[in-house]
Amino acid sequence: MKPDAPQRLGDHITLMGELEDLEGSELSPSEMLTVVFSAKESLFKALYGAVGRYFGFQDARITHVDIEAGTLEGQLEATLTNELTMGFRFSGRVERVDGGVVTGIAWER
Repeated sequence: MKPDAPQRLGDHITLMGELEDLEGSELSPSEMLTVVFSAKESLFKALYGAVGRYFGFQDARITHVDIEAGTLEGQLEATLTNELTMGFRFSGRVERVDGGVVTGIAWER
C-alpha cells in the first residue's frame, strides 16, 4: 500500500491500537498495514467455508508479525461459530515477494 494508506484506510482495516501494537518491526506503517490487510483476507478465505457468512476486518486482530521468521499470529474479536469463538487464536505465514507481501492461514476442523 502507498505510504499514506494508514491514514486513509487504517480505520477500515484495523482495530484501535492494532498497528501501534505491531510497531517495532522493520516494516514501515504502510507495509504493516499491507500485512494486516492480507492476513485478514487470508483468514476470511480460510474460515468462510466453516462460517458461511460475511465477517469483516473488525472481527479479527493481528497480534504479532515477525517478517524475518515469516510468521504471524492473531485472534478473533467476535464469535463466528460455536468452534470459532471470540479469543480463538490463529497463526499463519508471511513473506515478502516481489516488493509486496504474501500471507497464508490454514484452518482445519
